[in-house]
Amino acid sequence: MTLPNFLIVGAAKSGTTALYAYLRQHPQVYMSPLKEPNYFAHAGQPPQFGGPRADILNRDVVYRRDAYEALFHDAHHATAIGEASPRYLAVPGTARRIKEQASHMRMIAILRDPVERAFSSFVMYQRDGLEPAASLLQAIEDEPRRRRENWAFGVYLDKGFYATQLREYYDQFSKDQIRVYLYDDFIRQPEAMMRDVFEFIEVDPSFVPDMSVHHNRSGIIQNRFLRFAWTGTHALRGAAPMLPKVLRQRVSRFFTSRALIRMSLPDDTRRRLTALYRDEIQGLQNLIGRDLSTWLR
Repeated sequence: MTLPNFLIVGAAKSGTTALYAYLRQHPQVYMSPLKEPNYFAHAGQPPQFGGPRADILNRDVVYRRDAYEALFHDAHHATAIGEASPRYLAVPGTARRIKEQASHMRMIAILRDPVERAFSSFVMYQRDGLEPAASLLQAIEDEPRRRRENWAFGVYLDKGFYATQLREYYDQFSKDQIRVYLYDDFIRQPEAMMRDVFEFIEVDPSFVPDMSVHHNRSGIIQNRFLRFAWTGTHALRGAAPMLPKVLRQRVSRFFTSRALIRMSLPDDTRRRLTALYRDEIQGLQNLIGRDLSTWLR
C-alpha cells in the first residue's frame, strides 16, 4: 500500500498547477499522474455537485481508497510522493480526514490575494464556458443560490477565507508539517521558493526545474476561431463522451496556452471584495506571520 507523504492543498488559482509541474521534474519526487484527485475532500462518498458541467467533477473525483492508492503504484522508491488538490483547503473537514488516514502527512499551501484569486477564477470559468454571469459581482450576488445547488464551479467567495481554512490544518497537525507560501513569492523568486519546497519534502534542494513554461493562465483566448472552438462549444463538449481526465487536461492546455487577453479587475469590485475579506486577511497575517498589507489596499 502506497499513499502520498505530502499534499499541495491549495489555494486554487494561486500557482498550484505550476508547483505540481515543477515537482514532477525532480528525480526524487513522484506526483500522482492525475492532478486534483480530491480524495480527502470526498473520501468514501461520491460527490453530488450541481451547476454547469457538474458532471466533470462528479466523474473525476477519486473517492474510493483503492482507486486512490492505485495512483501511486508506480512511486517505487521515490523519496517524496505527492499530489495536488486545491479543493483540500476550501472543503471543511478535509484536514480531519487527512489526519485520520495519514497523520504523517506534510501540507503545502500557496495563497494569493483573495480578491485577485476570485477574479482570476471568474475569468477562467468565463473562458471555459462555465460562468453565465457577465461580471464577478453579478456572480457573487448569485452565490447563495449556487451554494444551495452545490455548484461545482462558480462559487468564489468561500475559497478566499484562508485564515479560517488554515486553522483547521493547524488544529490537526503540528506547524512543522505545514508550509505556507505566498503567490507573490512564487512569481518574484520561484527558484528560491522551489529550493525551500524541496527542503521541506526532504529531497535534493539543489535541483533546478525548468520553469520556462507558464501554467494555468487566466484570460480570454485572443484568436477568435480558437475562442469559439473552446468557449463557444462548452455545451457540446459536455454532451460528448467523456475522455479520460489526463487527456482532457492536455486538450485544455493546448487551447489555454495560446495568446490570452488579460482582463483587468474593476476598481469597484476590488473595493467591495477587499472589505469582505478584511478580517480574514488580518487574521491570516497573525496566523502565518507575514505582512499582507498589499492585499488591503
